[in-house]
Amino acid sequence: MGNKVATFSEEQLEDYQDCTYFTRKEILRLYKRFREMADPGMVPRSMTPHEASSLRLPLEYLARIPELKVCVCVIENVHENPFRDRIGRVFTRNSLDNVTASTSGQQQQQQQQQQQTSLPSDASISSSQRCNESSGDAQHRLDVDCDDRQNNDGRDENLGICFEDFLEMMSVFSEHAPRDLKVYYAFRIYDFDEDGLVGPSDLERTCRQLVRGALADDEVTIVCQKVLEESDIDGDGALSYLEFEHVVTRASDFLATFHIRI
Repeated sequence: MGNKVATFSEEQLEDYQDCTYFTRKEILRLYKRFREMADPGMVPRSMTPHEASSLRLPLEYLARIPELKVCVCVIENVHENPFRDRIGRVFTRNSLDNVTASTSGQQQQQQQQQQQTSLPSDASISSSQRCNESSGDAQHRLDVDCDDRQNNDGRDENLGICFEDFLEMMSVFSEHAPRDLKVYYAFRIYDFDEDGLVGPSDLERTCRQLVRGALADDEVTIVCQKVLEESDIDGDGALSYLEFEHVVTRASDFLATFHIRI
């Protein structure tokens, strides 16, 4: 009998279980799907922690996952998912923030050796930990995320998606992830310009991607204005996280649509 190759170490599996809503069996199943998404030979049968965060596949490979062809939105009868690339970019940015936060942390540690370690960055907060945040905490986290991403100078344009990104993404879209966590990431997906608000330009881009040319420019503008009229509570011309959350919670099918079966 040949020796069975272990995909992950016991420590890796325990870490992945702690940071996601998956069992060991589901994690291994997702790794198989990650390998199948890649070209032959691109992803090894077993993966070290370093490889899990550094070996990256082009974001366009996400199109090879059938479930991502289904629209992840609250609008019915959209067969192609217009947000597939955007979803990939949102979860890939988490890794860039992680690298940036790690480098910054090392520099601060060298400069401030006598000081206590500061609070963890967003990148160190797993999807399962984030679900315990209140709406106010989530808004503050989005503000911090926005500042961090603006300082990245577009360095993640061609970063690609690693297995840990993929696992985090699938965890958020799993049936076990709580609604608040799904709302948080839905907001980030719709916030195309990443300024911490879903503004007119974000709404217009969302509408255009959904209707695929079925509406004229003036009709798109009317739709976006209508959304703001009904949902912009403070009248600042954009949807904050709390306002967006209020809109989404009124959509009875949100949890069903913001879901990928593994």
